[in-house]
Amino acid sequence: MTFPVSIEGSLEVEVPGDLSKPVDAVLGGLVTGLERVRASSIKRKDASVAFKVDFFRFVTKGNLLIPIEGGTIAVEPKDGIVKVTYRLGTIRVLIIASAAALFFLAVSRSFGVGAMAWLGLFGGNYVLAMIRFRWFVRRHVGATLEEWARLAKTA
Repeated sequence: MTFPVSIEGSLEVEVPGDLSKPVDAVLGGLVTGLERVRASSIKRKDASVAFKVDFFRFVTKGNLLIPIEGGTIAVEPKDGIVKVTYRLGTIRVLIIASAAALFFLAVSRSFGVGAMAWLGLFGGNYVLAMIRFRWFVRRHVGATLEEWARLAKTA
């Protein structure tokens, strides 16, 4: 199941040089990135990472994980590339945005106002999370692979 209860995506990143264990490198970079954005719990298992995000956390309003309640990220090596697949839960923001939209509908007595509120509150958060999380994965995977390749050259 995908929209509106989850965000799913995948991307492929080229592995620079002769990196012997790209999956370990990528997972390490993703765990570090999730720690930086303050995921509440992070569990690494085999070639994947699962994380949860508590509703009440002390983070800024621009935090990447605000509209996300958790997710999984899987890493799969292929010939010279690493495929990263992710699935993120958005049920919490769906419920909150729907409740707020119903409130606006009740107060305004206008279906259009309620619909616009839902599109703005849920749709905006959903689209921004979809774009920002893909960027987050690409940035952390790319930076980690470049760093590991650099270290492999000096060793």
